[in-house]
Amino acid sequence: MKIEKIRLAVGLERPVRIAHLTDIHLCLADERDAHLIDHAKERAQVFYEEAACPPKTPSEYFREAMAYAEEACDLSVITGDVLDFVSHKNREEAESILHGKNYLFTAGNHEFCPRVGVPDSFARKADLFGEIQSSFAGDMFFESRVVGGVNLVTIDNSYYNYSALQIKLLEREIEKGLPIVLFSHVPLSEPILKLERHHKDLGPDAYMMEQNRKMYALIASTDRIVASFAGHWHGFAALTMPWGLREYVTPGLFKGAFTEIELV
Repeated sequence: MKIEKIRLAVGLERPVRIAHLTDIHLCLADERDAHLIDHAKERAQVFYEEAACPPKTPSEYFREAMAYAEEACDLSVITGDVLDFVSHKNREEAESILHGKNYLFTAGNHEFCPRVGVPDSFARKADLFGEIQSSFAGDMFFESRVVGGVNLVTIDNSYYNYSALQIKLLEREIEKGLPIVLFSHVPLSEPILKLERHHKDLGPDAYMMEQNRKMYALIASTDRIVASFAGHWHGFAALTMPWGLREYVTPGLFKGAFTEIELV
């Protein structure tokens, strides 16, 4: 297991350690989803090759990372793509690994994918949202938790967009006056208003694009937000947004890697 360690000074009385896990991509199916069994094998091979033939499976890395976090960290934050596609077996595996664990979760685009290659759909995401949420603790749309004086905020941007409600919720968190660390699936530095080719079918309308601009303006307008963490890219990156915010992208856990954040 490779652990990327990042230390951020935010003025806390004691150190707070957060395990950031993302992009596990469980690829499992059984007879309940017989049409997905071959697809599961194909997708598992894709990630096996992308990870350069790792010695352990995504499930094994997920269990190991969560066990480490429970022992060494104050909290785990998981930013989506736990599932590679929706299947009974994938959901059961995630539920088994996460049962009784202390974590925050926000979704990735694959949480709403019935089969990789099927065009994305806001309508399908809305239909599946409650069902997928039932496999995970908390509120994957928006959630905050104060740990040791730092406010950890998760925001669902799995389909490259933000909502007016999320903007209002983040405004309330900023008003608390605590340092905030943001967590989402898609990096802020991703061109959210220019959907990448894999998600071009979403076709955001003018209202949606305006909400995205408002969210960016809100994030850029405050010094309460001290860092942003995301996944989606499957590799590590450390970037600086135009307004100075530092953003860190955590590697895919299917590669046997995650980030440990020390806040001091």
